[in-house]
Amino acid sequence: VSDAESIFSLVNKNPARFKALITDLTMPGITGVELARELHSRGANLPVLLVTGFASELIPENLESCNIQSILRKPLTFGELEQGLNKVLSNQENNTPQYLN
Repeated sequence: VSDAESIFSLVNKNPARFKALITDLTMPGITGVELARELHSRGANLPVLLVTGFASELIPENLESCNIQSILRKPLTFGELEQGLNKVLSNQENNTPQYLN
C-alpha cells in the first residue's frame, strides 16, 4: 500500500487480517511514527517494526505510545527484516522499542 489513507481504510475494514505493520520513518505526507500513532489511536493494536536511515534522531522511549516495538536501521538485509518481523510478532507484550541492528 502506498498511502496512509489506504492503510487506514484496509485496517478499519478488517483489523484481524493484519498481524503487524512494517513502515519506513520517512514517507510522503506522513512519517512512520505518525502512521503508527494514528493507527493506534483508531484502535488498531498492531505491533510496529519501524525501518529508517535516520535512527539517531529517534528516542525509543518516545515511541512506546504508538506500539513501535522494534527499529531496524538501513541499509538492512532481507534476513534482518525477517528476523525483525519475527521478533515483533513473538514479542507483542513488550512495548519498549528496541534497535535490532
